[in-house]
Amino acid sequence: MRRNRTKTRSKNKKGSLTIIVLIAALFIGAPLIGFLGTKYILIPKIFNDRESTASGNVSQNTENTTEELRKKIENKISESDNKNNETQQSKEELKEEPVEKKLHNFEIPALSIYSIQVGSFDNREHAQKQVENLNEKGLGGYIVDTDRFRVVTMSFTERSDAEKFKEEIQNHYSDAFISPRELSIRSINYGDEGKKYSEVAGKGLDELKKYYENFSKFLASKEISNSNSNEIIQFIDSEVNRLEKITNTISEVSPSEEFANFNNKITNLVNTSKEKLIKVKESNISDEKQLFEIFMESINSYADIV
Repeated sequence: MRRNRTKTRSKNKKGSLTIIVLIAALFIGAPLIGFLGTKYILIPKIFNDRESTASGNVSQNTENTTEELRKKIENKISESDNKNNETQQSKEELKEEPVEKKLHNFEIPALSIYSIQVGSFDNREHAQKQVENLNEKGLGGYIVDTDRFRVVTMSFTERSDAEKFKEEIQNHYSDAFISPRELSIRSINYGDEGKKYSEVAGKGLDELKKYYENFSKFLASKEISNSNSNEIIQFIDSEVNRLEKITNTISEVSPSEEFANFNNKITNLVNTSKEKLIKVKESNISDEKQLFEIFMESINSYADIV
C-alpha cells in the first residue's frame, strides 16, 4: 500500500517536471522559431519581392530609356541626312551655276594686218632706236610686241596696199618686207545678263572694222603731203564721228561682268584714236607720218581687246 503511494507520487513528480520542461521549451523555442522564421524565411521573401519589383521597374526604365535613345539617334541620323542632302544639292547648284550662267558666245571678228617690217629685236630699247631712225626719215614707226620686238612702218588691211609702199620703204631699208598678222576670231562666253551689252558691242565692232578699212584705203590711195587739206579734214571729221558713234553705242548699256575688261579696252582704244585724230586736225593735217602712226597703233591694239 505504502509502496503504491510512493510510486504514485513519483509518477506525479515526473509528470509535473515534464510539463514544466515543455512550457519552458515553448517559452524559449517560440521566440527562437519566430526569430529564425523571420530571419531566414520572411525577410528574404520580402527582399526577393522588392528586388523583383525593382528589377521590373529597372527593366521597364531601361526599355524606356533605350527606346528614347533609339528615337534620338534616328532623329539625328535623319537631320544629318537632310543636311547632307541640302549640302549636296547646294554643291550641285554651285557646280551647275557657271554652266547655266554662261550660255552664249560673243565673237570678236577676225582681222588681217599687213605691215611693212624693217627690223626685229630681242629687246625694246633697240627697237625704239629703230623707230627714232624711221622718224628722222619722215616715216612713222611702231613696235609690235609679239615673240620679238618687231618694228613696222606702215600697216594696211589689204596686202595689195602694202605692196604699193614696199619698194618705197626698201629705198631706205633694203631688207624691208611685208609681215602679215592674222588675228583669228576670239570669243567671250557670257550669260543672259550680258545679252543687251553683246548687241551694242557687236554694233561697235562692226563700226571699228569699217574705221580700219576706210583709214587703210585712205592712206593707200593718197599721197597725204600733196593732198588737198579740205579732203583730209573731211576724212578726219568723218572718222572722228564714226569713233564717237562707237563710244556712244557701247555706253548705252552697262557691261556685265564678262564684258568688263573688253569694254574698258575698246573704249580706251577708240577714245585714244579719236583724240589723236583731233590733235592732228588742229596742228598739221598734212603730216603723213602722224596719220600712219595713229592707224598702226590703233589696228595693232585690236589684238589686245580680249
